[in-house]
Amino acid sequence: MSDRFEQLAPRDVAITLASLGRRFEGVVASASGESRLVALHDAPGPDGASFDAIITEAAQAVSFLANEVERSVQSQEPVVPAAAIDPSERSFLDSPASPPPSESVDAIRTAASAAGAHVDDASSDTLGRSVAVAGGGTTTPIALAREMARTGVGFLQRAEKQADWLRTQV
Repeated sequence: MSDRFEQLAPRDVAITLASLGRRFEGVVASASGESRLVALHDAPGPDGASFDAIITEAAQAVSFLANEVERSVQSQEPVVPAAAIDPSERSFLDSPASPPPSESVDAIRTAASAAGAHVDDASSDTLGRSVAVAGGGTTTPIALAREMARTGVGFLQRAEKQADWLRTQV
């Protein structure tokens, strides 16, 4: 996949990851400013998902990818699952109820900041080394970090659209 994330230097990836928590926090605050908006957090929006579901899935995806970035940087001979490089391979268990958005944002902030620090602290040799993908193929730590940034920003955009839609409903 060739997109703007593929062009990001490691430092820019680290900055993008470090900013995700703050950016999600702003979206959650804008969608929670009034009790009438909060009451609609479980309502399916234009893309079929609710605000809370989008934020929860974002936290799951970011946390998953942060673990894979860490593994790829710190393990001697890392092997990452195909889901780390292919979003269509990712699936997360549904929980009976989504956690409050603030908890999901905390998870995003913690995971993304840690991954950003791993990228920032790693040498260029480490970031460019070959990492095996389960089932075949290879990737690199920087490619995983770019996928994490791409995924996080994608969820952020979905959350922003859902927040905009919520405001039109009240």
